[in-house]
Amino acid sequence: MKEESINQNKLPALAVIITAMFFIIERVLLTATTAPSYAEAPRRYFLFAGMKVLVAVAVNLLPLWLGYHWHLFKNRNPLARMAKYWLFYFLSMLFTFVFFFFLRGTLTFRDLWIIFFPISQNYFGFAASFVFIALLSPYLFHQLEKLELVRVKQILIVTTILAVLLPTIFSKDLWGFLAGKGVLWQLYLVVVGFGLNRLKLLQNIRFLVPKLIGSMLVVVSLIFIMAQVSRSIRGDVSTAERFSVPYSLFAMGYSLYLFAFIERIQEKINLKMSSSFLATYLISLVVITNNGLVTWSVSEYYRLPLDTSLKKWLLGIITAFGIFFIVITLWSIVLNAVSHINLFKRLENRLKVESYQGLFERGQQFLTWLKSKKRVIWLGIFYYVLVVIQMGIMVLVTSGYPKEVFLENLLTRQPALLLNVAIMMAFMLLLFLITNRFWYAATFATMFYVVLTISSYLKILLRQEPILPGDLTMLTGINEIVTLVQPTLLIVGAIIMVILAVSAWLLQRRAQKMYAQKISYKKRLLGIGVILFLFSGVFFINHQNSPANLLFRLLRIDNQFFNQPKGAQKNGPLVQFLVNIDVDVMDEPAGYTKEKITEVMTKYDNVASEINMQRAAWPENQTIIFNLSESFSDPTRIPETKITGDPIPNLRQIKTETTSGLMVSTGYGGGTANIEWETLSGLSLSNLAPTLPTPYTQLVDKQDVAPNFSNLFDHKIMIHPYVATLYNRIHVFEKYGFDAFYYQGSEDELSHTDRISGSPYISDKAAYAETLDQLQKASTGTQFIQLSTMQNHGPYDYTYPDNEFDFIGPSVEKTNSQAFRTYMQGLKYTDDALVTFLKELDKIQKPITFVFYGDHLPSLYSGLDMAEYGIELHETDFFVYNNAYTRNQQKLTTDIVSPNYFSALSLQQANLKVTPYYALLTQLAEKVPAMTTNPASSSQNQFNGTQIFVTNDGEVLDEGDLTKEQKAIFDDYRLIQYDLTVGEQYSAKWATQKVTK
Repeated sequence: MKEESINQNKLPALAVIITAMFFIIERVLLTATTAPSYAEAPRRYFLFAGMKVLVAVAVNLLPLWLGYHWHLFKNRNPLARMAKYWLFYFLSMLFTFVFFFFLRGTLTFRDLWIIFFPISQNYFGFAASFVFIALLSPYLFHQLEKLELVRVKQILIVTTILAVLLPTIFSKDLWGFLAGKGVLWQLYLVVVGFGLNRLKLLQNIRFLVPKLIGSMLVVVSLIFIMAQVSRSIRGDVSTAERFSVPYSLFAMGYSLYLFAFIERIQEKINLKMSSSFLATYLISLVVITNNGLVTWSVSEYYRLPLDTSLKKWLLGIITAFGIFFIVITLWSIVLNAVSHINLFKRLENRLKVESYQGLFERGQQFLTWLKSKKRVIWLGIFYYVLVVIQMGIMVLVTSGYPKEVFLENLLTRQPALLLNVAIMMAFMLLLFLITNRFWYAATFATMFYVVLTISSYLKILLRQEPILPGDLTMLTGINEIVTLVQPTLLIVGAIIMVILAVSAWLLQRRAQKMYAQKISYKKRLLGIGVILFLFSGVFFINHQNSPANLLFRLLRIDNQFFNQPKGAQKNGPLVQFLVNIDVDVMDEPAGYTKEKITEVMTKYDNVASEINMQRAAWPENQTIIFNLSESFSDPTRIPETKITGDPIPNLRQIKTETTSGLMVSTGYGGGTANIEWETLSGLSLSNLAPTLPTPYTQLVDKQDVAPNFSNLFDHKIMIHPYVATLYNRIHVFEKYGFDAFYYQGSEDELSHTDRISGSPYISDKAAYAETLDQLQKASTGTQFIQLSTMQNHGPYDYTYPDNEFDFIGPSVEKTNSQAFRTYMQGLKYTDDALVTFLKELDKIQKPITFVFYGDHLPSLYSGLDMAEYGIELHETDFFVYNNAYTRNQQKLTTDIVSPNYFSALSLQQANLKVTPYYALLTQLAEKVPAMTTNPASSSQNQFNGTQIFVTNDGEVLDEGDLTKEQKAIFDDYRLIQYDLTVGEQYSAKWATQKVTK
């Protein structure tokens, strides 16, 4: 009896194994290879399409197998094992989630959500449909078994005409089969499999192997035939795969012959496996081949390049198949082993449901539990509505399109909304545990959120930023703050507070029993301790991979340090406030004291004297211009990329004639203001703490004195032909002491706002014209101009009237091809404008030194691995140029620099005397390799990565690799940077002095 039971648990396995292999091959073709285009590689295109259509019928084989072996399933209770299989799915998804977090740092709420709700993201369409059919299969088979053979035959004929013949004729998915993954198609196949068995149709097929080969040739040949037809009619091959869908007549014929062949082999070899292992294997297969984390990672980092040889391409496909197959098999073995652990068995028994009646009872129990928590639920709903109102107010004050942005937030920012609700409820619970008075706690918490919202609204109106932790220090000057607010608002606010206070008192007296809880002092103290412990996480939100950081990343909280108003808009004022708590500026260097800073200052007083003996005095009308050129970089230096034409021939020539080289940027695809900060302050982002990725918004306002290069000049102008709301620039340049700031919407109006046709940004040509105007205005006194252009800013979702450049190579994904062409054309326009600008500078009769540099590369090179090509993807072009009036064009040896060296380089290029602070920077630029953050740990500057140094030969060094002399200079520099940013600013006056005339 026991042996019979074991045998009944064994199922024919060959069809399942081949189905799994087909699914794996299909996944490899779709994600591990780049689909070849007919125009570029016609033979490989047909090979790829042929392989794809031959394995696409995997969605047909499994339902056919289920229906064909109906007698093995009709008396089973599939519901009884669903708890076990769901746990297998859950463990598989959880392991994948954790694995890819450690491998790639990927962490999104969507990936966590799908662990619990697998059908919500449509990753597992086929699996969900198959499970649904499997659950219904006992009832379905009992009904089909009652039918006479004639009726079964009639059903097969009618359903085949509807499901196969008509969609083939009209070339439309008439019934929502969803490429063979839909429930209706699988239901049809199960019925077909049942009919094949009942009518014994497979046994009557003669010459099966030739028919199978013939059907394969037909489905493959149709691709070639339809490609030719499509080319003659449409001029392309868009309908070449018209009949390659699993429900076409030809694919269905191939499926049936293939299934018949598999079953004949099955009869001969009698390969059987336990139903439990087969189910486990299918679960592993579905998770590993369809999980978004797997498919994204494979396609992003392990995709086979198109330009490899056919032999290597096929070998790569085989290798990828082998890896998938081995991983799936090993994971299936692991799951089976886990199922024998006692904890797993207890969980399975807890979740197990034996019948549909039991499932209904579980639902009833859940509803009863919800009713018991209705007051908590109502409180959560109240806070949810409050958060929605908060975000609506933030959108209203920060966006020019409030309706659209509000709806977008409501639809896409639910994790952030729920986090706000959770924090509000936790804070309210803390107050309740402290006071044991529900209505007082709820009212006080609500008043706090209302005050925070209104304060943020008013502050954004006044200063373009919400309430931040640093504003708490301003409470000591509350009288001055009140004078800035309209009296009407103060009166209305006071009335609201009074109403809330009175309401709380009345509710606490009359409705206290509604939320009365008898909680012992021990439990209250324990609850207070737990909540305070959880709230302590706010001090580690920006510490990479801390629990709080992981939670905020998981819930897609944007660390919008560069745009605080937008952060409040997307995260809500409460969460945006919390995000800004954890900000460490810089670790204190060893030996930091007033005496040590004095010693360093004295040292570089002497160095400055030595340097100045070889330098000239400043002319009365000396001018220096820093030109940050947005996203400017040489595309011909991108690895694995060949560019047709040269977008920047003029710059290439200029670089041969003057001081030039490559700048190592701390950003990729962003971080413009950080580079701007480094060039102006002379300080290095790589010295700052990981929790301070945006100095303009997190640091400059906190400095009592903010030394910068403009301190050396009589007149200082900032030109930025774009809006100035990002990065707190308006307040930063006020703090830096700039006389005028020209931007879109400024009081100092831009005179030149021309755009190149198609571009949304003011052109570089116009920006240079604006700069020339400012040069003409300043007739006396020294002048500094910071010009930050915008023409080549992304996204590049537009086209220029000309498109002179193209490329080949895997560095740029196909979806970004046109964007890359647009970007290169923009570089050409900049290159032309640049050489014209330099000619105009040469005509001006006063000494001008011009520093040109790209701030970072555009984020277009997703086909390259940042770990392998990090340095190359962070190198931009620069040069330092003296105009003709200066007549001492130098060519210094500066192959690779960091942006904090530009001030020293410009003074050296102009042969000008330096102050002690810039003597320190000169020593640094001459003797210490370029310093930056490690691209592998901070590719887009979300966090400052570990510090590295890059030599002129491109060698990457750690601090420990520096020579003794280099280490001494760097230690001096780090001490000064700490003193100026977070220390006592003993050196602030020293760093801001002008050159003695």
